[in-house]
Amino acid sequence: MLGALSFASAADAQGGTYGGAVIGPGSPPVTLNGTSGGPRQASSLSSSCRGTIAMAPDHIFNVVAPMSVRFEVLNASGDTTMVILGPAGVLCDDDGGNGFNPRIQRHLPPGQYQVFIGTYGSGGRMLPYTIQVTGMGGAPTPMPAAGGRYGGAVLSPGSMYATLSGVSGGPRGRARRRHS
Repeated sequence: MLGALSFASAADAQGGTYGGAVIGPGSPPVTLNGTSGGPRQASSLSSSCRGTIAMAPDHIFNVVAPMSVRFEVLNASGDTTMVILGPAGVLCDDDGGNGFNPRIQRHLPPGQYQVFIGTYGSGGRMLPYTIQVTGMGGAPTPMPAAGGRYGGAVLSPGSMYATLSGVSGGPRGRARRRHS
């Protein structure tokens, strides 16, 4: 049912209804809140998907490098499901996490991933939830010893910062000019 896929418009690319983020090697986990459910049957995207989802993505994440990423609903006030659309295809889960919470962990190619959090069952209930997205790609790569007196760091795509320590000052003074 790939014809049923709807990809994000330019407005949606800002992160979906409840926000999103860039995920790369060394990125800290991202935790966001939202409300599950909607008028669309998740099975319209793939027969293996369950629940009802919104028409627009709840979250949009940009994965910047091939890496393992875990999408997990940490808490919800009822039974939730998850659908992810992106370069890896359609990924679905119902109860792969704790209790009735969904969890999807896969090695993903780079690209934009639309995440829909659904509500299982009928009745059109909309449930508050918290999702955590974790890139399992490791930390920024340190530079070799030649990276400076106190070291250095190479920031991978998606890395936000590096912390280095050193001591300022030293024996060199101001250069003196010679007069001829």
